[in-house]
Amino acid sequence: MKQSTAKNLRQRWNISRWAIAQPWLTICFWLSVVIAGFFAFSSLKYGLFPEVSFPVVVVQATANFDNTIETETQITTPIEKAVKILETKGMYELRSSTYPGQAVINIAFTTLSNLKSATADVETVLKQVSLPPETNLDIIR
Repeated sequence: MKQSTAKNLRQRWNISRWAIAQPWLTICFWLSVVIAGFFAFSSLKYGLFPEVSFPVVVVQATANFDNTIETETQITTPIEKAVKILETKGMYELRSSTYPGQAVINIAFTTLSNLKSATADVETVLKQVSLPPETNLDIIR
């Protein structure tokens, strides 16, 4: 009698048989699980991608030079030498590209640096640089 009771209980609580016998309830159950998963996923905070701004100041200098060597010696090198002073104020990378009549200097600061003060520091340093009179400087942040 114990075997028949156990067998009867096993048949009564057989989830597979119940799911096959009640397909609409099974579909509704899994749909509710999927919908609850979408709601849970959309309410998650994005801890892996915090809001971080990278303070970068770009100096673009243009002048009427015909070749890159003249542009480098007259514009790029003096700006690079002057901007190297900013290493004490959080500058960690200085990259420059020189083209005929144009120089682009990228100045990257640490993430703890304030972009406005970094831009002001760059402007202050650039005012002290002696460049050819026809040189046009643009500071992009």
